[in-house]
Amino acid sequence: MKPRALGGIIAAVIFGILLAVAIHMDHQKRGQLGREEFLAKQAARFDRHFTKPDPIGIDIFVCVLISGAFFGAYELVAFGISKAFRSAGSNDIGS
Repeated sequence: MKPRALGGIIAAVIFGILLAVAIHMDHQKRGQLGREEFLAKQAARFDRHFTKPDPIGIDIFVCVLISGAFFGAYELVAFGISKAFRSAGSNDIGS
């Protein structure tokens, strides 16, 4: 398998694990609140975000910014991993 493809796969696995850990921690935190406090926070969140939604332009700008940051981080990690595999492979060939 090419180092670039392998680096991409490993980077996707790393980011998947990080996302799963973040979701798990969020579920644990929300589970410890108790039913009444959780529902009160959800009601406040609804009042803050859904009764007066942001303009579509702001939502688009923020989503493009966030997805660009995640894509850039993914590409940087994938490049670093593939570079490490290439350098490790070239060291094996030379010895």
